[in-house]
Amino acid sequence: YAPRHFGDLLGNASVVRKLTEWLKDWDDVVLHGKKKAVAFRPGGGIPDNVNARAVLVSGPPGIGKTTSCKLVAQLHAGYDVLEYNASDARGQKIINEMAEGIADNTTISFGAPSQKKVTGLT
Repeated sequence: YAPRHFGDLLGNASVVRKLTEWLKDWDDVVLHGKKKAVAFRPGGGIPDNVNARAVLVSGPPGIGKTTSCKLVAQLHAGYDVLEYNASDARGQKIINEMAEGIADNTTISFGAPSQKKVTGLT
């Protein structure tokens, strides 16, 4: 079983919301060089890095990290997701070969609205 809608996800709602907000602004921040204002945090503390080029999602196995990222990328941003699992390739040569293949990827859609493409290493 794999969730296909946000309603299918259980838990981590605040993290999924933060990821969604970050990805929503990714094109403007990364591709167009616009800066998003950092929100004030009552009580201080380190602010979120809303202008980051990448996001790090971490946690124990099986809590839905990959599934949440895929759903956010597909449903909210319209990206096609290419998944490369780091546990499949541990050597530098294999990772370099994977990276070369990523640059050559194209997305072909038949009858579907055009979608963005994003490559993720998990």
